[in-house]
Amino acid sequence: METFLVEQKVQLQTVAKDNQLSQLSEVEKRFAAISRQCGLVKQAHEKLEQNVDEAARLNKKLMTANKDQENIIHDLKQELEKVTANLIRSKVTSQCKLGEENIQVTEQQQQLQELKQKLLMVSYKFKI
Repeated sequence: METFLVEQKVQLQTVAKDNQLSQLSEVEKRFAAISRQCGLVKQAHEKLEQNVDEAARLNKKLMTANKDQENIIHDLKQELEKVTANLIRSKVTSQCKLGEENIQVTEQQQQLQELKQKLLMVSYKFKI
């Protein structure tokens, strides 16, 4: 009976050992799977950091380009204002000169008309 108990005890220990080995094997498999997932997460995290760094670099570059374009737009607007003011001045000056020329032409036409009348009067006097 004692031998039977010892054999039963040994058998229980063997079953327990096999069970523990099976559980240990399952734990090792899960650990390997989790380790792979951690590796993938680490790679994804590194890629994300690279993408963030690249995005920050591109954002800085775009901000610089935008600032440059804003400065160019500002300068062009100022130049446009100057050119527009000069054009308006030129048009006003041109209109004034045209008006002065028209006045001069009108005065000359009046003088011509007066001279024609004098000539007619003088020629009429000599004919009489």
